[in-house]
Amino acid sequence: MGRYNANSDRGVGGVGDKKLGPLRGQLEALLPQAEIDYCYLGGGYMVPSRDGIIPGGSYDRDDWSLEPKPEQTTQIFEAPAEIMKGLK
Repeated sequence: MGRYNANSDRGVGGVGDKKLGPLRGQLEALLPQAEIDYCYLGGGYMVPSRDGIIPGGSYDRDDWSLEPKPEQTTQIFEAPAEIMKGLK
């Protein structure tokens, strides 16, 4: 996957709107688990598919970084762990 840097002197993506700014997001993925066939939305979210489970996520305003943040990875994985504790 290529990288795209939308920074320009005309605003984000060159659209000319100086009120727009970068919004960095981070997602993680877990291996698929057939017994998880429901979504959860609450203090975080967890969305299953046949390709895996997407726990999530994060967003940071005014952040141009393309690198994952380890502390956000931890937070993203803690949400479904807490969800699962409550289901036992």
